[in-house]
Amino acid sequence: SNDVLLNLNGFSISNSTNTNHAALNLSSIASNVTVTNGTLNNSYYGLVLKTVNNSQINNLLITSNSHTGIVTFTSSGFYNNISFNNITNNINWGIFLSTMSNNTLDHNIISFNGSSEGMRFTTSSFNNITNNIIGNVSTGISIFTLAADNFLNNNLIINTSSTGISILSARNNITNNIINNSGQFGINFASGGQNSTLINNSINNNIAGGIRIGGSKFINLENNTLKNNTYGITVAINSDSNNITGNIIESSGQAGIIIQDTAKNSLISLNTISGDTTGLASGIYLTTLNNPNKVLNNKIENNTYGIYVNYSNSSNITNNNINNNNYGVYTFVSSNNTLYFNNINNNNISGIFINNSNNNTIYSNKLNSNFQGINLISSLNNTLNSNEISDSYDFGLYLINSCTNFLSDFNFSNNSNAQIYLLNSTLNISGNINISNTLDTDLDFNISEGSYIYDSGLIKIITTYGNYTIDNASNVSIKSLNYTSSETSASGCGSSNFNTCNLITSNSQVINITNTSQTSSIILSMFYDINAANNLNGDTNSIDISSYSSGWSSLGKVSIDQTTGKITFSSSGISLFGVFGVVNFKNIIEEKPI
Repeated sequence: SNDVLLNLNGFSISNSTNTNHAALNLSSIASNVTVTNGTLNNSYYGLVLKTVNNSQINNLLITSNSHTGIVTFTSSGFYNNISFNNITNNINWGIFLSTMSNNTLDHNIISFNGSSEGMRFTTSSFNNITNNIIGNVSTGISIFTLAADNFLNNNLIINTSSTGISILSARNNITNNIINNSGQFGINFASGGQNSTLINNSINNNIAGGIRIGGSKFINLENNTLKNNTYGITVAINSDSNNITGNIIESSGQAGIIIQDTAKNSLISLNTISGDTTGLASGIYLTTLNNPNKVLNNKIENNTYGIYVNYSNSSNITNNNINNNNYGVYTFVSSNNTLYFNNINNNNISGIFINNSNNNTIYSNKLNSNFQGINLISSLNNTLNSNEISDSYDFGLYLINSCTNFLSDFNFSNNSNAQIYLLNSTLNISGNINISNTLDTDLDFNISEGSYIYDSGLIKIITTYGNYTIDNASNVSIKSLNYTSSETSASGCGSSNFNTCNLITSNSQVINITNTSQTSSIILSMFYDINAANNLNGDTNSIDISSYSSGWSSLGKVSIDQTTGKITFSSSGISLFGVFGVVNFKNIIEEKPI
């Protein structure tokens, strides 16, 4: 029948609770049917719809049915409006729509419906699901198989024992929903949920996590707010090319965002992640990954770990602001990752901590006011290039049991204790190493316990006081100073063979070198002031690297470059230590025969 108004005027309809019996069954081909203002209860189904189009189901109380509140069957119809109904205390589903598309489900209250979903959609597409309140069910809304292109907007889903929204079909749009207090996930994308969009949802206090993607791809998560979930967003096995952008994630118990297993090509960008401080909690946690993922332009602060890379390879971490965590970036047994252009500040233990991780590239990062700037522990073949480390409370760069790592074109400023500290490690340095604004008590290098630093194309170590280079340096500490800070003098000879001994190092620089163990060595090059040498009318034969002890004594040289003013001593290294400078020696006293 068509064009039928069934106004129950507050009356109730009941039927048998035997299988397939319904309080009201609209099962013929019908259009423009309105059912309103009554109660459908104490039956197997509250309301059955089959082949019904353009109809209105509203203002009904559908309760205490032994199976489902509203159910549809094959060829169920289109363009129906199910709105303003109270569907409660049914044993299975509140609403189960099968093969029913282009419908509107609006302003329904669905609660306490047994062990199944508040709403389930299967083989049903282009439905508009808005402004519903769903609570105290197993799953709030289930977009099941072959249910693509549905719109879920402005729904409130609370207190589900399993999941707020479960998605197993493609191209669904989920916007402006509030999903709180789920026993598992707020929203779960299982296999088949690809090409869906989640925008502007608020997802809070869900026990397993806020959003989970497993086995789905090309999902866009944008501008959602997730608070107090165990995991904010999880991207798991067989997930590919998902975009996580512009979300606010706070106070997650374990991680704000976790990318794991075989997930790949994830883009994590422009998110704000904070307050993940329980135990090993991380802002972003990349674990057991062997495929590329990108972490770009995020703000990550006040977590135990800002970014934790665990048994994971080939990820790109670029342009993030990582502040006020215990660790800024921490890697463990992870290789071939790149850290580019990150700002990493005020982290309580370390800015970047590389642990048992090889072949990573750390390029052009700025690290300021961390307890330690960059740590390498038992890590090999990592490349550190063009980074800036400043105002660390302990060491700028700290290596322990780490060999064959490469450092080039670095800037160190005002790091306490030492700019570079090596224990049982080797480091190859190249380019220009800039060291500035250090206290006289803070070393340039501390190379200890069998460590070595090798010249692999080093141009200069540039300090406030002057420039120098080192090679084959082992078991020594090195500090560039002005002579006035080293208890030396700009002139004065330590040998009666000379009358005049003048320090001509640029900026009156001296190098204080101390052995840190019994077996030590270093090849040292310093730079002298060419104009000062010329003013003293000296030639290169009278210019040597010298040591100071109550005056300057010549050690000699193996090479000198008059163009650059570079002088080196010696090819076999220095083994007697103290304060060194470049000195012009004059007026050799010749002995006369008796």
